[in-house]
Amino acid sequence: MSKDKFQKQSDPIKDSSTVSPEHNRRRLLKNTVAIPIIMTLSSSVAAQVARTSNLVTPIENLDVAAKSTNGDLLCVHPGPDGSVDVVNERPVDLGTLPSVTVDSADSADLQASACQREGGILISATAYASLSGKGVLPDSSIL
Repeated sequence: MSKDKFQKQSDPIKDSSTVSPEHNRRRLLKNTVAIPIIMTLSSSVAAQVARTSNLVTPIENLDVAAKSTNGDLLCVHPGPDGSVDVVNERPVDLGTLPSVTVDSADSADLQASACQREGGILISATAYASLSGKGVLPDSSIL
C-alpha cells in the first residue's frame, strides 16, 4: 500500500463543521434517493376526466341504443355538472347527476329526434348497462 493511501485511511474523520457547504451539498445529492412526484394536470379535459368517469359516446345506430323494457329509446341528459365541452355538438361527459327520459312516440326515429331536441343523447345499451351498474343511471327495467 502506498504511503499516501495509508495516510488517508489513518487520518481521523474530519469534523463536519470544517467541510465546505459545497462538499456537503454534493454528498447529499449523491446519496439522495429519487422520490416519485405525482403531477396534477390542470387542463380542462384532464379536470373533467378527474372529476368523473361518466364519459360516453353518443351513437346514431338506433338498433344498439339503450331501450326501456317497452322498447322505447332511453334519452340520457347530462347533469348540471356535466361537460360544457362538446364533440360534434354533442355532450360527452354526463357529470355526476345525469337524468333519463323516455319518449313514447310511435317510431324510434321520432324518439331520437325528440331526445336530440331536448339536449339529450342516445348511448349504447352496453354503455347504459355499465353506468346503471355503477348507480349513475337508473336501471332500465324501472323506466
